Amino acid sequence: MKYSYKKVNDPKAALMTSNILHATSLEEETVAQFRGALITLFGQPQRTSQNFEEAYGYIIKATNSTGQSWILTAYEGPGGPAIGGDTEKDSIEEVAQDLLNLIEATKPADFEDVGYYEDTGSTIRYGCKEQVCFYQESTTEQHATDE
Repeated sequence: MKYSYKKVNDPKAALMTSNILHATSLEEETVAQFRGALITLFGQPQRTSQNFEEAYGYIIKATNSTGQSWILTAYEGPGGPAIGGDTEKDSIEEVAQDLLNLIEATKPADFEDVGYYEDTGSTIRYGCKEQVCFYQESTTEQHATDE
């Protein structure tokens, strides 16, 4: 393995990060697989929200064999699952791609979550059970956060 990865519990570590790459295809089940794989690798996310434009986030430190390190973020935002990092740091794209490859090769943990997209009025229920992932979207006139 080229890099080792560890969850970091310091929100300040992610201050200089921005999106590097989108993490999934357009198939909705891959959105759930991405989150389930992150749970397998790193446990529960450091932050979560019922607003799926900021559904969850992880701060991850990648280290290579010489001790060089990078801070990455793995999250679900308005564009779906993504990996971010400090785009000014050398080799960050390579490290982000390596993390994505690891996530895609990891069997997803069981989880289920429900949230919404405020701009579309959609409610999303997604998750994985016994490594089978699902994604269900329903549209309602209003949801619990409307006044």
